[in-house]
Amino acid sequence: MIQFFYLLGTFFLIWELISIFEIKKVHNFVMTFKAMSGIPLEVRPPTHLIYSLTMLSYTIWCLVGLLTFQWPLYLIILLASFIKKDNIVLRWIDAFLSSLILLFIFINAFYFQIDIWKWAIGLF
Repeated sequence: MIQFFYLLGTFFLIWELISIFEIKKVHNFVMTFKAMSGIPLEVRPPTHLIYSLTMLSYTIWCLVGLLTFQWPLYLIILLASFIKKDNIVLRWIDAFLSSLILLFIFINAFYFQIDIWKWAIGLF
């Protein structure tokens, strides 16, 4: 089951990597998506429904990740999602940091096995 959880997470890592390398397209798409927020989903393009489902599943995946030993990292990703990203630079920084965090989550889950919370408390 844990392998399925992280396999699903690789999809979100790929999403973040696409956001890094195709930042202009993603930013324009998200701005168009936000501009059409009052229009029902039936009238919008199908890509908007796919984007909505992807973001919903990404959020649910992060919420489930809060139940793991790496919960502080998932919390950082969730909190970063609340930052308003109207600027393309902020969107790129968010995608870059989220990619790094997701990559560390995968490596830590299968290789390092560091308890992030205990490690952070040990620093102080």
